Amino acid sequence: MGVLFVLVSSLLLQGQPTAGTGTITGRILSPLGQPLANAHVQAVKVEYKDGERGFVAVKSGMTNDLGEYRLFWLPPGTYYVNVLASGLRPFVVNASAPANSLFQLSVNTEYPAKRPPLGRVGEREADVLVYFPGTADGRSALPIDVRAGGEVRAIDIVARPVTTPRVRGAVVNDVTGTAEDGVQVILVPLNPVSGSPTAGYSAVVNSATGSFEIPRVVPGSYVLVAMARNRLMGRVFVDVQFADVDISLRTQTGVELAGRVVGNRQLAGGNAAQSLISLQPYPPLPPAFLNSNVARAFQSAGTSPIAADGSFRLAGIPPGDYRVAVGPGIPLPNGYVKSIRVGNADALNAPLRIEKQSDEGIEITLGANTGTITGHVDSAGTVVLAPEANRAYRTDLFRTASPDATGQFRFDRIPPGDYKVFAWKEVEAGAWQDPKFLAPFESLGKVLHIDEGSVARIEVTSIDR
Repeated sequence: MGVLFVLVSSLLLQGQPTAGTGTITGRILSPLGQPLANAHVQAVKVEYKDGERGFVAVKSGMTNDLGEYRLFWLPPGTYYVNVLASGLRPFVVNASAPANSLFQLSVNTEYPAKRPPLGRVGEREADVLVYFPGTADGRSALPIDVRAGGEVRAIDIVARPVTTPRVRGAVVNDVTGTAEDGVQVILVPLNPVSGSPTAGYSAVVNSATGSFEIPRVVPGSYVLVAMARNRLMGRVFVDVQFADVDISLRTQTGVELAGRVVGNRQLAGGNAAQSLISLQPYPPLPPAFLNSNVARAFQSAGTSPIAADGSFRLAGIPPGDYRVAVGPGIPLPNGYVKSIRVGNADALNAPLRIEKQSDEGIEITLGANTGTITGHVDSAGTVVLAPEANRAYRTDLFRTASPDATGQFRFDRIPPGDYKVFAWKEVEAGAWQDPKFLAPFESLGKVLHIDEGSVARIEVTSIDR
């Protein structure tokens, strides 16, 4: 019988960087300076969705008995490091050698029972994700640049609980002004981070007073939704810092809204029935909320097919701000949405606010002749077409292209209007939808105007960040 020998590179066993990747190392300590073992450490990258900034995990690992961690095989780029040390205590080793023995060692690892996790003393303290260099607010985290073949050392974090605020308030019926029975509220983070101990919170509203309280809320941006058994609904967006938040929320019946799509004779032929009109909550609701029972009311409301004559009707719309969308595709080869109006309000370039029942309907005007942009960039990377700042809300107008080997790129089906074209050698996907990211580069964008049916040609110089 043969024997199979498997040789494993010591570089792989030791977590040494392979060609083209890098490493981040450091230690996780308690507030008393003691090492924390078995703490979960993550390297995360910025991710943008609909212009909202968030984090996505790329690599994770656990600390050893010295509180040390090593995150290796990271593709070059900018990272942030966080740690969740929920329920962990400083690592203690008790070693003893049995009598008359020279070679046996008894090792007992303990987590002292008398000390609460991380020295916690307050009932309002909670374990949260802590980012390097030691902040619970991801917006204040420091970036870490990882290069191919490089190692970034001493990314040490002191993992400590934070004093958390309460979100409290009252929910009443908008018509009667009184509390109702069977009302539930849920509080869900808008930008959940992988590995976070907080997927959301819920509370039952006091039927006599309408009051509710959600304790120990981790700071961040949230959506608070209230729903009663009779399908009365209300929602509000909440920014939680480090002080208690008081909220007054009114539940209302769903609103009905009718409208018509106009602007092209092909609609009369029934092509409009290929598309839907939908109202999408703005800002976009997080995935954790969309998976909840309360979300069913939002998912079932605000969507309607377009009839052959271009008419549609939306029913049961909860009060709030919405983006009006035509999809999955405009029923025209080169069609685009020219305008959306509700009375005198522009609902194309700004959110539509629905507060109560109104006789004003939605009028959506379609155009049928988009433009084209072709161009050349001086290096490889990402070319971005961005609407001018006054239309930055229109995330559907952002386009990207990858130049070919000769630097040529092309954008088709561009709705008329003013744009800027940028090119980056390296850039995080979707970052250009964040106005704060784009602001320092505004002067470097190539300005151009697109008319119906026009073809524009430009030369672009790439930005080296």
